Amino acid sequence: MTAPDPAQSAEAILNHDFWSRVRYPADGCWTWTGAANPNGYGTWNPGRKNFGTQYPHRCLWIALNGPIPAGHEVDHQCFNTSCVRPTHLRLLTKRENCQQRRLWLMHKTACPQGHALTAENVYILTRKDGRTYRKCRTCQLASNRRYQAANPRPPEYWRELRRRRREAS
Repeated sequence: MTAPDPAQSAEAILNHDFWSRVRYPADGCWTWTGAANPNGYGTWNPGRKNFGTQYPHRCLWIALNGPIPAGHEVDHQCFNTSCVRPTHLRLLTKRENCQQRRLWLMHKTACPQGHALTAENVYILTRKDGRTYRKCRTCQLASNRRYQAANPRPPEYWRELRRRRREAS
């Protein structure tokens, strides 16, 4: 996404089109209800020539606080990527933002489906770069069952698997 021009952003933000896409629920976050990317970050096209698609939380920051300094990112203190409430936004460096997110993820006690993230219900996996992450065992088993139901194996597969296991032991 292209960096928005602060002068155009302030003018574009302070209009009905932007605010008509915001919901104000009781939980405190002002939720962006317009388009979103796969990571949950809102996207918005103010309709100006050469302005392009923007992140609403960045546009709002620029409109209220001026340009974002080089090397900084607008962080959601609430960890809600669709939040545009000004008091929930702050500037952090990329490194600080990554550290905050990692701390938040490690303190989560339940997966998005509500299963407890206990030692018995978690896989600890390692990425190629050496970083570790947690995966809910209950969700993974459910995913495996859905896949197996949609892609059943023929009986010959199971016979061959049993034969190989007998030979290996």
